Amino acid sequence: MLDYSKNWGIHRHSHDYYQLYYITSGKGIMEIEQQRIPLFPGRSVLILPGLEHELFEIQEGVLRMIDVKFYIQDDLLSNELGKIPCTLQMEEEFYTLLSRVRTEWKSALPFKKNMANILLEQCLYSLVRTFVKSEDSKFLFPQLHEKMERLDGLSRQIAD
Repeated sequence: MLDYSKNWGIHRHSHDYYQLYYITSGKGIMEIEQQRIPLFPGRSVLILPGLEHELFEIQEGVLRMIDVKFYIQDDLLSNELGKIPCTLQMEEEFYTLLSRVRTEWKSALPFKKNMANILLEQCLYSLVRTFVKSEDSKFLFPQLHEKMERLDGLSRQIAD
């Protein structure tokens, strides 16, 4: 959880990891690849590796956000996240899940990092489900999909 007070911001930069912001309160403006994005409660911002971005100085009050930085080892998930718009308006359930990631990470419980990673992965898959149209998305099991494409008749109906 980060708080940016009046006159605070982040200079233009990029990095080799993903970054996910979820705004919990306040207002601000971010720029990603020369596109200005208003920040307000409930808005999420997904920053892909290598994208230049900047958080302009906060003009009034405090901008509070959950900030998650992460790498992805799964090429399919990485590809799917690349299809998602950088600004997202998510349901309360998404905030709850992100909060659980944070709570788990901060805990002293055994396997806290493993649990936080699993919860974050669930967040990312929920983003993919919400924003990537299934017909535009690669089938999750490409080998199975290829075999299904070769079926016909009753076999195809059963597979479908």
